[in-house]
Amino acid sequence: KNFFIIMNEFIQHLQANYSILRKSEKKIADYLQRHAQERLDFSITELARRLKVSETTVSRFCRVIGLQGFQDLKLSMAASLNRVD
Repeated sequence: KNFFIIMNEFIQHLQANYSILRKSEKKIADYLQRHAQERLDFSITELARRLKVSETTVSRFCRVIGLQGFQDLKLSMAASLNRVD
């Protein structure tokens, strides 16, 4: 099941769940909040390398915040950027 989270809701969701994230997962949350207006045009491997975390950490982060995986994260961010209010 794929689903999309509107970016404002996504950021609020990250902030609401921030305290339960592990230190390495917080690096991902921080990055996503700083780059919320950008498309994730790179792979899970590249994101992990940029943030100096493992691919497993990125996958776990996605599940912790309620997504099925990295592809859902990319789709959610892309959908929110393409959304017209």
